[in-house]
Amino acid sequence: MAPSKNNPLYNNDNPTINDVYKLGKEMMGRAGRPLGILSPGGPEDLRLRSFFGCGVLIILDAWFRMKTEGLIPEGGMFFHYLWTLMFLKIYGTENVMCGHAGGVDKKTWRNWVWKFVYALSSLEYTVIHILFEYRKKGDIGNDCLLSVDGTDYRLPWLNTNFWTYKFKSCGLRYEVGIGIIGGDICWLHGPFPPGLWNDNMIFQDALVSDLEEGERVEADDGYKHSAPEHVRCPGCIANAVEREEMQRRVRARHETCNKRLKQWGVLKQIYRHDVGDHGEVFRACAVLTQLSIQSGEPLFEVEYSD
Repeated sequence: MAPSKNNPLYNNDNPTINDVYKLGKEMMGRAGRPLGILSPGGPEDLRLRSFFGCGVLIILDAWFRMKTEGLIPEGGMFFHYLWTLMFLKIYGTENVMCGHAGGVDKKTWRNWVWKFVYALSSLEYTVIHILFEYRKKGDIGNDCLLSVDGTDYRLPWLNTNFWTYKFKSCGLRYEVGIGIIGGDICWLHGPFPPGLWNDNMIFQDALVSDLEEGERVEADDGYKHSAPEHVRCPGCIANAVEREEMQRRVRARHETCNKRLKQWGVLKQIYRHDVGDHGEVFRACAVLTQLSIQSGEPLFEVEYSD
């Protein structure tokens, strides 16, 4: 169904849980079917996640945070925001996405989707940056409070500056930091062209300066040139053998977070839009992923003591 101001589902900026499911059903082409059980993990929840990338509570949380912070674009409505979540999750062609949006024209769809991508991205400052101090949450005196890793995302061929060995093609690289004890995404940095910037160079560009005196991070051997002063990694001669299993679990948890980010189709597929907007897309997905982590879908716990 095409958006209409006469339809209360579309003319609503204070949606309820039921409103989200009903509007989602219309965009999924299931408007004529009754709502099923709305419990987490139920059929309606799984369908919603498959189209919009996250559960109903996360969808509403991000919406009301944008409202509170004055980030909703002028004239923007909740259904425009759902178009944006579909774009981030499905990342189909514009014809496909406009079809799910009720047959709107490409210019209208494109206008609202990118406005809301930037609005979601702006939540980084209150959802992720504010958590940098949270890396100390539950600290028992460890000198490593963050696990850090670089993660690459696919681009079409540009030039060798963007070449990444991970895909044997072009991409963009970001640095992600996760609180070891709390399991929150506490740090983002990027993007960088992988052909020019390795993980350690990105670490030295910013994060190393924000660490407190004596503080280090847990990382893989891509950071060994910053060890042992700023990094604890398996390839460092000072690394104790008895700690290796504990460190492997921390790094495995970090890979789980990277995998969650790539559940968003726009980050999993080859990126087809303006490379200059990729950073906003990545941050929008990271914000939604962190909101899910802190709202009942945490990464697995790790025990850590250094």
